Amino acid sequence: MSVENLAACRDDPRFTDDPPTHWADRDALAARLSAICDACPLREACAEAAEVEKPVAAFWAGKWWTGNQVGAVSRHFRRGVFRGVGDAGAGLSA
Repeated sequence: MSVENLAACRDDPRFTDDPPTHWADRDALAARLSAICDACPLREACAEAAEVEKPVAAFWAGKWWTGNQVGAVSRHFRRGVFRGVGDAGAGLSA
């Protein structure tokens, strides 16, 4: 099984769609998504990638990334960001 298949958020558009505009809806969704992140074997790698990539309008490693951060995320990129993670001596690659 490839590392990409280990991501708990794989193929779940809630992680890459724009967050809800109403704060109560955003908080409720964040709680559900955080529970998925908490159980994900790639959470640490995801957090490291988010710190580097600064995604906009996405949910990575248990938190929303929005606002004035530089960068963008797409479903294609999100699926490819973990390529090589978990391989001996490999780092994150985009």
